[in-house]
Parts: sequence; C-alpha cells; structure tokens
Amino acid sequence: MKKFLSYLMVVVMLIMFVEDATAQRKKRRKSRDREEAKEEITKPFSENMVYEIGFGNPSFLGGGGSSQFNIALKPAVGYKFHNRVAGGAFVKWDYLFANINGQEFNLHDLGAGIFGRLKIVDAIYFRAEYAWQSYSYDRISGVQTRANFLEPLIGAGYRSGYGKWVFGGEIMFHLNKNVRDYSQQVIEFWLKLDYNF
Repeated sequence: MKKFLSYLMVVVMLIMFVEDATAQRKKRRKSRDREEAKEEITKPFSENMVYEIGFGNPSFLGGGGSSQFNIALKPAVGYKFHNRVAGGAFVKWDYLFANINGQEFNLHDLGAGIFGRLKIVDAIYFRAEYAWQSYSYDRISGVQTRANFLEPLIGAGYRSGYGKWVFGGEIMFHLNKNVRDYSQQVIEFWLKLDYNF
C-alpha cells in the first residue's frame, strides 16, 4: 500500500508540474504575440514602404520584311498595411520599335494607376490594378493614333529570395475587352524586383 501511495504521489506531482508549465508557456506566448502586435503598429512609416521595379513584355519578332522589339518598365511605390497586404501607385512606360517594309516606328505607350497585393504564401501573391492606359497606335489597323482607356487588371505573381530584396515574375490579365481588342494584348508578363514585401 505504501508503494502504491508513493507512485500515486509522484504521478499527482507530475500532473501538477505539467499544468503549471503549460500555463506559464501560454502566458509567455500571449505576451510575445502582444509585443509583436505592438511592434507592427509602432513601426516607423518608412519601414512599411514597398518598392517595385517591373520589366515587362519583352519581345523580339521578325520575318517577312518586318521586325519588332518591345520592352516595358513599371516602377511602383506603396505601403504595407499588414505583413501580407500592400497597396500603392505605379507608372508604366512601354516602348515598341517596329520596322515594317523599311519604314521604322518608335512608339511609346504610357500608363499610371493604383494596385493592391495580397500575399498568399511567401512565394505567391495575387495582384489587382486599376489603370489609365494611353496607347500610341491601333494594333489592328496599324494607324498611329493615341487612345486612352481606364481598365482593371488582375493577376498573380511568384517571388523568390531572402531579405528585403526579392525577384520574381507576374502575369496580369486585361479585364477590359476594348483594351484587349485595341492593344491585341490579353495578358502582360512582368519580371519583378520587389523591396520590403
């Protein structure tokens, strides 16, 4: 009987110790979560700034007496509202050089807009944009006339790297059918450098 009571006493003491240790761990975890939340709120404005540089729509085409070179640039600046959510503004410049039957064209498309990003996991994010686009010529008729559009775009991106600077790619889909018809472009491809997102 004495042996049984001593074992019972050891088991009871272990259970009490485990409960006490668990309670202390929960208290530390809650205080750590509160500290991290305070740090997130009290970060200086500049530490939540997000910067991007996009290089897009690279193409080299040729054949049949014509050739074409295309490249685009899209710098952006934004603010990180949460670890996974950011929004901001961008400008866009698209350069197209075309040589068609000996006649050369240097065309510049311009744009500006706002964006929002939602990070799903560290490597994958969704992006939405609302942009003003100014195209320099009608891709269907080939007539050099400037046309302006307001359009929404949606897409997704992949990013890789460690630290503040990361690189990746992004695909954006033109939701406005008039833009898709005028520009003869359904999607945009972007190679990206991101800072602090």
